[in-house]
Amino acid sequence: MSTITITLRILQGKKKEFLQTVRALHEDMKREKGFMKFTIFQEVNDPDVFHLTEEWNTSDNLEMFTKSETFSVLLGALKVLCKETEIRYQIGDARKDTKVLKL
Repeated sequence: MSTITITLRILQGKKKEFLQTVRALHEDMKREKGFMKFTIFQEVNDPDVFHLTEEWNTSDNLEMFTKSETFSVLLGALKVLCKETEIRYQIGDARKDTKVLKL
């Protein structure tokens, strides 16, 4: 299994738009090959901070998703709606291969 974990801070007043965008993109993700699960968490002590986790059945399917239009739209939305964003890719065994990207 491979995962993408995104930690982000929403811009002031953009939470509703962010959640609408994520819901719409989740529907697109469910149609992607190898998609397993999508979760979103909001921090209790800082309601502007969210954590998104996507699980994929293989590293190849995760890589294919990162080249998809859906992922490009997600990245574009994060750039517009967020102050800070960190994306972690965990391929297979997380102890061996983790990549981090900051937007």
